[in-house]
Amino acid sequence: MQKFTTNHIRMQLSCLCAWIDLEFMPLGYMVWVS
Repeated sequence: MQKFTTNHIRMQLSCLCAWIDLEFMPLGYMVWVS
């Protein structure tokens, strides 16, 4: 149960990080280019 919980949390965190990358990558790119 413990292993499942930590694995689930890790999966959610990686999804969140991927979403943040997708959301803020264009923003950072525009700032870097300009």
